Amino acid sequence: MAKAWVVGLAMQDIRKLRVWQEARVLGQSVFAITQPISDRDFPGLVSQFRRAATSIGANIAEGAAHVSPREFARYLQQALASAAEVEHHAAVAVDLGALSAWDSAAVTEDARRLQRMLVLLHRRVTAAQKSKPSTVHRKPKARPPTPGTKSINAVSSDRPP
Repeated sequence: MAKAWVVGLAMQDIRKLRVWQEARVLGQSVFAITQPISDRDFPGLVSQFRRAATSIGANIAEGAAHVSPREFARYLQQALASAAEVEHHAAVAVDLGALSAWDSAAVTEDARRLQRMLVLLHRRVTAAQKSKPSTVHRKPKARPPTPGTKSINAVSSDRPP
């Protein structure tokens, strides 16, 4: 099963992350409020709005499938950017008259709460990453030849000219 690092511990089940649960709720809310909006009147707006909303949870899930805290943190940043995009689409939908100010405010409030949750989780994941000792692969030091053996350089210099 996929694992992700959350507060320095391996996470087995993404469904236990509250931020992922909240992202699903936001996605459902966006689908519900955009249902009456005609794609003919506002081409692309509905699909972009929905895509941004559903990609928040998708990025959290995809990041959690990585074992590396660094990778998980990167996907959390992408989820944060998608939440900001949801805010933008909500504002544009109101500006165009496609969405009520009340619906926009509700979705924007949910998106901002989700952003705060994502920032906190991102901080915890990066802190856990920093507290883990890094594995540095170093080139082994050259050892002097064992007595009675020749080094590679000595062998090559023994060749006749």
